[in-house]
Amino acid sequence: MEARSLFFFLLGVFLITGDLLCAADQAVLARGGRAQLPIVVSPNASKTLQYFAVELKGYLDRMTGAEGENFKVESKGKPSRGIFLGTREQFPDILSPPNKDAAPTWLERYRILTKGGSLYLVGETDTAVQNAAFDFLESLGYRHYFPDPVWEVVPEKRDISVSADRIGEPGFSTRYIFYGAMDDPNLKDLLNVTEIEKQFGRWKRRNRAKSAVTIQTGHSWGKVASRHAEEFAAHPEWVTGTQGGSWAKPAEKGWKLRLDNEEVRKIFRQDAADTFANKPEVASYSIEPTDGDGWPDRSPLGSPSDQMVALANDLVASLKSTYPDKKLAFYAYNKHSPPPSKKLDGNTIVSVATSFIKGNFSVDQLLQQWKAMGAELGIRDYLNVFIGSWDLPGDDKYNGFSPEKARESIRKYHQAGARYWVAELDRAWGIIGLGTLTAMRTLWDPVKGPTVEEIKNDFLTNSFGSVANSVRKYFDVIDLKNKPSASAALINRMYPPLVEALKTNKDPVVEARLLQLLSYTRFVDLMSRFQAASGSARSDAYRSLAEWAVRYRDFSTFNVPGILTHIPKKENDLRPIADEAIARVESLPPLTAAEFLQLASKGSTP
Repeated sequence: MEARSLFFFLLGVFLITGDLLCAADQAVLARGGRAQLPIVVSPNASKTLQYFAVELKGYLDRMTGAEGENFKVESKGKPSRGIFLGTREQFPDILSPPNKDAAPTWLERYRILTKGGSLYLVGETDTAVQNAAFDFLESLGYRHYFPDPVWEVVPEKRDISVSADRIGEPGFSTRYIFYGAMDDPNLKDLLNVTEIEKQFGRWKRRNRAKSAVTIQTGHSWGKVASRHAEEFAAHPEWVTGTQGGSWAKPAEKGWKLRLDNEEVRKIFRQDAADTFANKPEVASYSIEPTDGDGWPDRSPLGSPSDQMVALANDLVASLKSTYPDKKLAFYAYNKHSPPPSKKLDGNTIVSVATSFIKGNFSVDQLLQQWKAMGAELGIRDYLNVFIGSWDLPGDDKYNGFSPEKARESIRKYHQAGARYWVAELDRAWGIIGLGTLTAMRTLWDPVKGPTVEEIKNDFLTNSFGSVANSVRKYFDVIDLKNKPSASAALINRMYPPLVEALKTNKDPVVEARLLQLLSYTRFVDLMSRFQAASGSARSDAYRSLAEWAVRYRDFSTFNVPGILTHIPKKENDLRPIADEAIARVESLPPLTAAEFLQLASKGSTP
């Protein structure tokens, strides 16, 4: 893979405002805080690129300290020099046609070139162009480490000169992450879920995690059934297990379909064809079953994995003449994770789950054996699941807790042939932030991408400035390599580096970041106390935890829905306590820096 993140441009791949590469021309973008080049998009550029040109202007204006109009956006004519933004179709002399492999990483291929005093950001698709622009901004020092806006870093650069000629292309066609446990309607207003998702979306774009190809692999049988509710209601013999409820909105788990039934497969054929006809932009169709159990005890088609292969092959045959390039997709997960005995007939992506697999197979074995049976390989990863980790330091099941594990796992997946990556996480950036950031960097370039230490140093230096060394001690304390275990002793090691940094720091933006880490530290204290408590003490411990969740609902350091929704679902007697905490939202503001210093001075105390 030729691409390498400009995240570490000091290696000489892309030089800014200093020594220039002899092979590329120089382009002066700004001098003394004033723009020297316009941002130029083609008159026939998509609305997406036209809007993005304005967004790029905003970043450059902020960097150069412009208080009003500075960089201009032009879409009429073609000036002799500029920052040219567009697709290969619009700039065929800048970006050559791609080599099209089975996994379409080429859809995000781009070139960053300085030529004749101009800068060209040209990509195969709109997404590729945007990725090129964020790659370029990274080379100028722009960063957005975690989704909360406080973790965005916009450097001051009154003079910007660049010299570059390089190609970028991702290692994985799909790099998709999503929040789990965000669907409780009772928390929608409390959490401002719409804004949370917007923040997450912005973060993904800025970190090149928005892919040109999104495969559909989620649990889909319930959606298929709801679109054909009348037919399913009339044929209970099609279903095994316990569905319950109306077919207009079927249960999400506990039942399966009898795939040996021709009428069931016929419905899938029609539904897949309708999906592609109604949404031509969709690249794949998910046939992933409902979650949980319910598979037929005996099926003429064989094991659950064999049943999935039979369904996939049936649909591939039915779609071949009309939609030969469309893909089918499902997980190798739970009871249909073991390798099948029958081969796939092509055009099928199987994403191997890294948890919740059966049959004593390792992930490596599943990748190897599903590939041998004709699957295009994907990965269904887990950066964190609240019910498995409780967002506490020391969890070794999920890659988000260990940057080293995230990097090495993704490199291994890529080497095995996986090119599609989908992962679940929760909003617990206080513990999985560095691991998730490392995953994103590694997915872009699994072969030559930055090391964990490079990513960590960059994060600490840019986020914490003069107090970076103090904060490094904090991250060392919770580093999985050091085997942290949630306890009073751990809490009393987490607080001091942050207190030291808070007392020394004079930057209000750095203070805001330190307060987020302190909010996570207090969460660890309260959660570990709750887990250890019993009897009446458990209710008291949960009350403190729930109030802390409400107080820090707008931060992203630990999973608030998990505390206010999942725990009361398991322990019904705690529901009134959660509701009471939510009702007190106005009286539970975040702590000030002074209040945190006072709290931290007590260490791990109730």
